[in-house]
Amino acid sequence: MIRIILAGAAIALLTTSCQMKTGNEVKKEEQKQMDIKQDINFPLETSFTNDYLVKNFWKANYDSAGEKLAYYVILPKNVKATKVEPELVKTLGLTIIGQYSTIDQGAYMEVQVAYESLSTKIQPSEWLGDKLKTMNETILKQHLITAKNGEKYLDVLTAKKMKDGNDIISRLTVLKSDLNYFTIKTSCARKDYKSLAGTMQHISSNWGLKS
Repeated sequence: MIRIILAGAAIALLTTSCQMKTGNEVKKEEQKQMDIKQDINFPLETSFTNDYLVKNFWKANYDSAGEKLAYYVILPKNVKATKVEPELVKTLGLTIIGQYSTIDQGAYMEVQVAYESLSTKIQPSEWLGDKLKTMNETILKQHLITAKNGEKYLDVLTAKKMKDGNDIISRLTVLKSDLNYFTIKTSCARKDYKSLAGTMQHISSNWGLKS
């Protein structure tokens, strides 16, 4: 009987130790996210001159998924399309309709445009917020925009830890047309974000729907 009690106590101690370790890891991660929030830049306006934009950016026009899903986006000249055929991501309920990435040796960046068709209308900001939870993205900074018709749109900066331990920083904005909800996600490694912050802001605020 004593052995059973001691064994049970040992298991309890091991469980407590694991819980404490997990708790410490969680606290470390929370502190890391707080540090990121404090020192990360979240520009709301472009700092590029017109001359710089003309020399370094191009306009991508997308209509591969049909007229109702057609869009345009302004991208750096070293960022090109890698996939344009629609691809459904069932776990997110999103269909990717454009993927772009850096093609030279510059700081690497990826851009994705995706959409979802809903059966009922909700606020665009609410829709994007729900998607961020599904994607396990941690919100670092956000800017809420209210349109003249009362609809609320979200411009948000997020972080996500990958399996290799690296943090990915993403900037997302949202648009809608009828019951089609669209988002653009521009991502890079945390180590490259400082140099790409202005470019990511410009991309996320310079895209639109053609329908």
